[in-house]
Amino acid sequence: MSAARGLNENGKKRKGIAIWLKKHKKLCILSVVLLIVAVAVGVIGIRANQAMKALEREANRPDTAKVERRTLVESVSATGTFQAAYESNITSEVTNTTIQGVYVKLGDKVSAGDVICVLDTTELEEDLKDARKELADSEEDSREDMERAQKQLDDAAQTRDDSIADLDEDIDDAWQNWKAAESDRMDLENRLAQAESQMQQLKDSRPDDYMSSPSYSSLNEQILSLPGQISTAQRAEERAKNSYESAVADRDSRLKRINDSYQDAVENYDAAVERNADASKRERERVAELEEQIANCTVRTPISGIVTDLSAYLWNDYNGGSLAVVKNTDTLRVEADIDEYDVNKIKVGQEVVIRSNATGDVELTGTVSSVSPAASGSESAGSSGGSIGGFDLGALDGMSSSGLGGGSSDDVSYPIIIDVPVPGTEVRVGMTAKLSIILSKQENVLSVPFDAVSEDEDGSLFIEEITGKDKEGEYITRKVTVTKGVESDYYVEISGSKVKEGMEIIVPKAESKSIFDLMQESGAAGGM
Repeated sequence: MSAARGLNENGKKRKGIAIWLKKHKKLCILSVVLLIVAVAVGVIGIRANQAMKALEREANRPDTAKVERRTLVESVSATGTFQAAYESNITSEVTNTTIQGVYVKLGDKVSAGDVICVLDTTELEEDLKDARKELADSEEDSREDMERAQKQLDDAAQTRDDSIADLDEDIDDAWQNWKAAESDRMDLENRLAQAESQMQQLKDSRPDDYMSSPSYSSLNEQILSLPGQISTAQRAEERAKNSYESAVADRDSRLKRINDSYQDAVENYDAAVERNADASKRERERVAELEEQIANCTVRTPISGIVTDLSAYLWNDYNGGSLAVVKNTDTLRVEADIDEYDVNKIKVGQEVVIRSNATGDVELTGTVSSVSPAASGSESAGSSGGSIGGFDLGALDGMSSSGLGGGSSDDVSYPIIIDVPVPGTEVRVGMTAKLSIILSKQENVLSVPFDAVSEDEDGSLFIEEITGKDKEGEYITRKVTVTKGVESDYYVEISGSKVKEGMEIIVPKAESKSIFDLMQESGAAGGM
């Protein structure tokens, strides 16, 4: 009975379930569908989670590189502007006149010496005519004055020569007179001595009657008269000697008077020369000034180049200022500013690699020709970060140190000039120049990416050499101690006893990223 009753109850239950399922058919179908979906979602979720973990692991896998030989260049980057190496702002010293001719147009290519424009010279020509007449009159007066002064000097010279000749002749005459008087005295003394000698011979030959000799009377007369004549001759000789000695003694004073008189004439002549030179100097300077002004009315360019600005217009009044600007673009220069932290690295003569939007990948070569010793500072708000929608991004940097009120900093820089001898036809004045100033260059050195070198706890530097992979595919590495050398923008020279060319190394990521970081980055790029 109990078994039958049980079967009956089970039958009732199955029947009741069937009735319930029949009444709730849609609900049952929906429940089954939901159950199937739940199972499917669970399976997909597990697989998606596994894929996401694999993606995260792959995204955080470090990059690898090899130790390779490269040429490394250490440089300082800057941005500048192409400028003409030579330019001339052409003006004229002549003002208050009219422009009578213009011989160039804006953009014309001109050579040094070409005429830019011509100014009116009518008034200057009239002034020059008057000035030349004044100069001619002054020079004629000067000529006549100089002729008189020259004649007076010539006469003084002749008088001097004649006076000196007369002076020497007077001295010679006095000498001759002295010697003649001396000769006369000596002749009388000889005659007296001879007469006395003959008288003595006569006495010796005729001691008793020498007075009766025919020659006695003549000899006696000479012996008696000659002493008086000799005395007279001695006085005459003394006077002649005194006259000669006086003439000789007086010669220097007479010669001084003669020369002084001539020197007065020389000084008068020199004064006339100076007087007449000064008299015509003003007129000559005036003529030269007017001639120069007239020449300056033909305005020429001192350099070759392109006419980049033209302010000269036909028949306009000219009262000073620029008439034209000519810039020589055969050679250019780049003007740039270098940050104070880098300026001490920059030296005159350093090579510079230059690019511009106009030249694309073509590189120009320049040389640093000038480094300013003085800074050109400009105070700006915060950092130069651009703007979005009118909002100054530089203010964000200021907030970090100065709060929401912002802040300001002094950007100190130093102007430099780079000569570009062969700029090419594509480059024009005013274009932007991207500069790489070469500080040093090392060729064929072992190098790795900059981020591959890490610092150990003891301060030493190392790279991680890849020696293999584990079961999960992760890199197995070992540290290799290195020393850094020249650094470029991306690579750095390394050396060490265990460093070998071709070694595969780890380049660590800057930071690891979770799947959520990757999803955010992907979403920012347009969604996953």
